[in-house]
Amino acid sequence: MKEIVCIYNANGGLMGEVAYLCKKIAGKSHCDLCDISHGYNPLGKKEWKMLADKFPLPVNTYHINEAPAKALEVAGYRFPVVLYRVGDDYEVVMRESELKECKKSPSLFFLKLAKKLNIVF
Repeated sequence: MKEIVCIYNANGGLMGEVAYLCKKIAGKSHCDLCDISHGYNPLGKKEWKMLADKFPLPVNTYHINEAPAKALEVAGYRFPVVLYRVGDDYEVVMRESELKECKKSPSLFFLKLAKKLNIVF
C-alpha cells in the first residue's frame, strides 16, 4: 500500500486537542501542519479536504498518540512531519521548515508534496 502519512505536533482526543489549543494560544507550541490542514477550524479547512481527496495517493493524518509506531520511529519523534509510505517502509518527505514554507496554504502544501514525489497533480 502507498500512502502519505501526516503527523501533527499534537496528541489526539479531547484532552490532547484542548492542551494543544491552550499551548498554541499561549505561544508555547506550534504545528505548521495543523495550520495548513485546520487553521482554527476544528473540522478542518474545506480546501485541504478537497485537495486531499483529489491527490493521487491516500492522505492520512494522525496525532502523535494515534500514529503507527514505525512512522513515529522513522520521523525520529520530531513533529510535525509528512512521510511517504510504501508497504512497511516509510520515508520522510517534509519536515517543519518545509511545512512553514507552505504559509498555511493547502494548495502550496499539495503542490510541494507532488513535486517532491514527482507526481502530476
